Amino acid sequence: MIKGPPPDLCQAWIRWFEVLENLAERQSVGRNLSPEHYLNLRKDVMSACRLYENHPDPQVADTAREMVAFVEPWISLSLLCRTERTLLLDLVREGDTKFGRPDRRRRRRRHRFLRLGLPGLLKLLKLLIVVGLLSSTVLYCFARDRTPAPYCSWAAPTA
Repeated sequence: MIKGPPPDLCQAWIRWFEVLENLAERQSVGRNLSPEHYLNLRKDVMSACRLYENHPDPQVADTAREMVAFVEPWISLSLLCRTERTLLLDLVREGDTKFGRPDRRRRRRRHRFLRLGLPGLLKLLKLLIVVGLLSSTVLYCFARDRTPAPYCSWAAPTA
C-alpha cells in the first residue's frame, strides 16, 4: 500500500479497481459503464501513474510504475469481461495485496461461505461428517467403563 498516497492517484486507482472487483465478483458493473467510460477510467489511472513515476519519494515512484504494469494490459472493458473469473479474482487479490485500498479497508464479505459454491459446500459437509463419526467413535470407545468395544482394540487398557 502506498504510504501517504497522492490523492489523485488514489482516486483513479480506486475507481478502476472497483470495476475489476465488481467483474471478479460477478456483480453488475452498472449500466452507466460503457466501454468509453472504462477507457477514460483506465486513462486516468495511467496518466496519474505516469505523473508520479519520477516522484522524489522512491516508494511512490515504484508504486506508480507497478500500477502502470498492472493496469496497462487491460486495454478494454470487453477484454476484462471475457477474462476467466479465477484470473480476475487473482488479479483482485494481487492488486489488493500490492496497492491496497487507500480509502478504506477491504470490505468484509457477508456470507463468505456461500461463495464456496456447491462443490465446496459438499466437501465441507463430507469433512464435517467424517469428523463427527471419528469423534463419536473415540468417545464411545473411551466412555464404556474403559472396556473397549471389539473394534476399539487400540483403546484397550494396558495391564
